[in-house]
Amino acid sequence: MQLSPLQSRLVASLAASIFLFVLYLLLVSPRLAFAAEVPLNSYEAIVALSRTDDDLQGALYEPEFELFDRSIIGRAPPGVEPLQLDQPKALNLQPGSTACYMVAGTLLQGNAASGGTPREEIKREASPDEGGDGDSSTPPGKPTRRLYLSANTCRQPRAVGPKEKNLPPQLILSVSNSTAAGCPKASNPLRDGRDKVFEEGAVVYNLTATGDIYIGITAPNVSSEFQEVYNFEVAASTDDFFHKYVEQDNSELLWMDSDSSSALLVTRNLTNSKGDIRRIMSQDLPYDLYVSNKNWTDMNGMTHSACGLQRSAQIMANSASNNNLNSPVKTAMTLRGPGGFPKQQFYFVALNESTDYTGILVRKANITAHEKRQAGGATGPGSIVYGATDFNTKSGTNCQVVTDLEFCDEIQYAVPGNPQKYNNTALAKAYDDYAKSMYANFEKVMMQIPCGAGRTSRYSLARTCDDCMTAYKRWLCTVSIPRCEDFASNNAFALVRNAGQAFPNGTKLSTDALNTFGNLPFSMVSRNPFIDQTIQPGPYKEMLPCEDICYNVVQSCPAKIGFVCPRPKLVAFQYSYGQRDANGPAGGPTPSAIDSANGDGDSDDDDDDGLLHSTTRPAHAFQLDTTMTTLSLQDVDNRVQGRLALVTGATGGIGSACARALAADGCDVALHYSSSSEKAEALASSLRAAYPSQLFPTIRADLSDRAEARGLVAALLQAGGDAAARGHTAVSVLVANAGVGRRIRDVADIGEDDWDDVLEVNARSQFVVTKACVAGMRAQGWGRVVLVGSIASKGGGINGCHYAASKGAMTSMGLNLATVLAGEGITVNIVQPAMIGATGMIPTPKTWKSTDHVEELKVSDPGLGIAASVPVHRLGVPEEVANVVSMFAKTGYMTGQEVLLAGGLK
Repeated sequence: MQLSPLQSRLVASLAASIFLFVLYLLLVSPRLAFAAEVPLNSYEAIVALSRTDDDLQGALYEPEFELFDRSIIGRAPPGVEPLQLDQPKALNLQPGSTACYMVAGTLLQGNAASGGTPREEIKREASPDEGGDGDSSTPPGKPTRRLYLSANTCRQPRAVGPKEKNLPPQLILSVSNSTAAGCPKASNPLRDGRDKVFEEGAVVYNLTATGDIYIGITAPNVSSEFQEVYNFEVAASTDDFFHKYVEQDNSELLWMDSDSSSALLVTRNLTNSKGDIRRIMSQDLPYDLYVSNKNWTDMNGMTHSACGLQRSAQIMANSASNNNLNSPVKTAMTLRGPGGFPKQQFYFVALNESTDYTGILVRKANITAHEKRQAGGATGPGSIVYGATDFNTKSGTNCQVVTDLEFCDEIQYAVPGNPQKYNNTALAKAYDDYAKSMYANFEKVMMQIPCGAGRTSRYSLARTCDDCMTAYKRWLCTVSIPRCEDFASNNAFALVRNAGQAFPNGTKLSTDALNTFGNLPFSMVSRNPFIDQTIQPGPYKEMLPCEDICYNVVQSCPAKIGFVCPRPKLVAFQYSYGQRDANGPAGGPTPSAIDSANGDGDSDDDDDDGLLHSTTRPAHAFQLDTTMTTLSLQDVDNRVQGRLALVTGATGGIGSACARALAADGCDVALHYSSSSEKAEALASSLRAAYPSQLFPTIRADLSDRAEARGLVAALLQAGGDAAARGHTAVSVLVANAGVGRRIRDVADIGEDDWDDVLEVNARSQFVVTKACVAGMRAQGWGRVVLVGSIASKGGGINGCHYAASKGAMTSMGLNLATVLAGEGITVNIVQPAMIGATGMIPTPKTWKSTDHVEELKVSDPGLGIAASVPVHRLGVPEEVANVVSMFAKTGYMTGQEVLLAGGLK
């Protein structure tokens, strides 16, 4: 058909337009054809484009998430399982077989263009103990990525029959950039650098990769004695090892203490920053704990494996176990303990007594808690298994673990207990309530201190009342609630306590043991009478508290409160307080020092501030470090009930009145006499009738005889005696009342023998008896010495200078001892009576009527003449002297004082 000229032009224009449009598409459209550029080194990806669908089905594995492009997910040859980052895979593996995995290079490099093929070399950058070849290199100019490979054995074959304790061989990890090398046959020999045997169920391998990495897990062949299969978990990460084992010099898990059936363990602080506390406490529990009897063999070979521990440990402590009513363990976050920082606590009950256990702490995978302790400071995605912590339970039952105390919130250890009277919770409350009541006395003292004064008007520019109250509370709780060890403990540095009391089951120590400890007064009682009288734990051993807690009170509190610490090298110091041991305890596992949970090597805090107890040695075992300090309990206990009092000269008027007053206060009272045995027995009988539950032994000694004076206290406390049978190892209250008086006023009439006789009894013998009593008082850290003097010590009186000198010597001795002994819980006071009737020294006045002629009566009644000269117009009575003695015995805040009881005479 012939086209017209107009049609020809239209066809030509259309053809030109189509040509231009096609040309435009050729130039522009290729940029829209592919959503992602193909890396220049991805040869296989380009080849795959030319393959048929059938070919692609054989070359590519099926992705788990269809939304992702296959080039992003990676590809694996047949029989090779792809391994995604931070996504562990588990598998059962028959002995004699190999499982193969591949980490695609595209996972390491992302979408960035980089060189390399699946045959790229591996550059080893790991520490020598992690294995690897270490001799390959990365071609220059090619991007690399650090890859962390790790695996754990979750289950392993078990031996049966007579060889059931035998362990199967460990799994083997193989790593390479080729399928043949990365997935070897199980029969192939190990290759240095590329194959690594698991250690205790765990293996790690660190490398820098540029392409696909093949990982093989090989299960060795086992003998016929083993049954079942291996199970493992393998993971890869570019952040850190997903499975990690950390062996530290200082364990992450601390054994605080244990008793016969329970144990308390805590982690180290999760932070030392006050600003992190609230955040950490609001998060989930960061750790799991796996505990087994040390004879339990199922964990052997898998102690570095988190999943292996989970399947093989006897006891698992985690948040799930808290919901199990039958679980023997509870775990929770806590701020208790020195420092008040977050830590995780594990409290076990229903354990077997005298049993060794192993606890392995595991930081759970994918936690968000503060990772202060992870090696290198990095936050990894996986789990961390920490080195094992060994602990054991005790054989005795009279040490019980207490924790979660309301007031003494730093106390977390075993204390003297009595399971017949208290379970652990009730025992904790009993001690806590006692300490709280003692602290109330201190609060009253602090009310007298102007704590709100300006900085320049305070008692210290460096310390405040808050510092003082914190230090005192810590000291009080530590000495009120001693740390307990079994009486059978072989810790040579623990001190025997309360040996004279029966065990909670009613049994007592042997006679030989009692004879041994009877010579050690500090071993026959506890440091705190509340323990012996209320808790009644029986014999135990005490871990001594550290000395510096006391000096911290002295340094933090105003001197006005009168708080002092026992001085070094004195008996009370040497057998009551311990020092820090820089070398730590020797021998087997022992509970951690309490401050271990508070301080860390990477902290700026002073770890020593947390130490409550010496780890091994009492102070008498080595020389004192003068920068350290001591503890005591002398200013908070004024109870005399149940204590042993000794009244010398108890058959006289003042002596018998003092004995009755102390008996009424609840004391066991020893009645000394020199010659009047009938009077002594009559007094004892009347007291026994009035107070049948108390002890009133009589004891004779002629105080003018030096040998008898020296033996008085020893005879009273001798083994097998009444006092020892009641558990008394010391005289707690001494009333030094015995004395003689010879009314010879003119010095010309006083012979040398008169002088010697009066001073022998009134001064020397009272010094000897007081010295003997103070030894026991020092050992128990509590004592009251009351010296009965006379107004004659002031130069007056009617009995002559020899009598005045003897009473003056006694008074001066008392004032000196009060200064020396004040810091040891021992008070010394003097009562100075005058004109006391019913003593035999002053005639008793007869009664008279108001109409009688007084001056005439004075001549016929000498007693009346004496009474009339007293400003109060009467003689004193012995019971009034006894009232002062009772007050001195019950008032520990008074020492070095003289009370003149003389009716107004000066």
